[in-house]
Amino acid sequence: MNPIRDDLERLSFSQSEKEALTAALTAAGAERVRPMPMAYRRIIALVAVVSLLIGAVGAVSVAGISPGFRAFFGIETAEQEERLQPKTIHQVYEDPNGTGTVLTVEQVLMDSRNLYVTMDLAAPEGTVLPQVPEALELGESSYWVSTRSESAGSMSAWLTQDAEGAQNWDGAGSMSYGFTALPDENGAGNHISLVFQLTLYGSTFDETCQYLHIGPISQLNRYNPAAGCYDQIALEGFHFSVVIPLEGSRVEQYDFQGRSLVQLGGDTLALMDNLSLSPICLSFDLLCGSEDQYNALSEGLSNGGWPVYVLLRDGTRVDASFPGNFSFSHYAAEEDTGIFFAAASLSLQLEHPIDPAEVDDIIFVGDNGDETGRYTDTPKRIYFSFDPNWRNDHYWNEVNALQMERNANRDDTSDLLIQMG
Repeated sequence: MNPIRDDLERLSFSQSEKEALTAALTAAGAERVRPMPMAYRRIIALVAVVSLLIGAVGAVSVAGISPGFRAFFGIETAEQEERLQPKTIHQVYEDPNGTGTVLTVEQVLMDSRNLYVTMDLAAPEGTVLPQVPEALELGESSYWVSTRSESAGSMSAWLTQDAEGAQNWDGAGSMSYGFTALPDENGAGNHISLVFQLTLYGSTFDETCQYLHIGPISQLNRYNPAAGCYDQIALEGFHFSVVIPLEGSRVEQYDFQGRSLVQLGGDTLALMDNLSLSPICLSFDLLCGSEDQYNALSEGLSNGGWPVYVLLRDGTRVDASFPGNFSFSHYAAEEDTGIFFAAASLSLQLEHPIDPAEVDDIIFVGDNGDETGRYTDTPKRIYFSFDPNWRNDHYWNEVNALQMERNANRDDTSDLLIQMG
């Protein structure tokens, strides 16, 4: 099936127009044209829901992955780029307050628990945004979009089934969201690349989740190394509220049924549940049944988590990073009963996109592997293994190349035994 034609079927073109546009886009795709710089794409759009429909046109874009996503997901090779197909929507807004600031919503990408949007915030021509030291603590960005101001109130994000927001999406239990800013790549000094990320806890997106609303975006703060926070205003006075269509932005996701104990760091035991794998994230829940386990798990997560990596079929190691934010829910009965239960919902971002079909194992250092490679003859109890005990027949029988090879070898051995018998 031709994905370009699939996207065209959603638009109101005549058949001849579709054929002409398909031919043109296919030719452009062969050249892998990168997006034109913002200075040449300054299209002014009304800040209204109707104008957001231009996102549908972006669905047929062959411009590739935005620089923001390239930097955020650590994309360095063509193979890594092929793992992701974000939806290009290119919604451009001029500040209705008249400051001359322009916000461009570029691309959107999501898996079952995480939603990402790249944006470009451009200050008026001639404005040079203050720079900050490049060497910051891990996880910190040079700039931050303020979520509170006296003039605009608090920024919020919510999910709906329709563009007007008349029908809210009811699937989320809890979620966190925020912006990460990346350095100005075009050298003009007045652009900031923003990545908005929203993560669900204890829930997954379903097909009725169609639109993301964010607003108001009203202030850009600069990181202050002396204070260790974002208390210096870099740009203010603007006001943006956006609605982002999500259809067509999902990467291939594999969810597994099952549970397994896992020894985190070799000393923190937890029960893993709701395992999911996408080209960009490893997601799961960690369950514990005592306060001691809860305290150990909470302390470990607060200190950055434990070493985890995905081992690919060719021996490549792809590290996974525990998030700075996580959700913990717990239940404790009266003190004399001794009943206690807690669950942490987590999404670990991979250092670069992978092909889930090439996964050999998921290695938790201190359990089923170490820092340099997998355990072989180590005399210890191994709790976790990424294998068909995590049930998903489609993944193991039709997707995972290594397991399919093992299945074929097993069938060949069975046939040989039958012949010998």
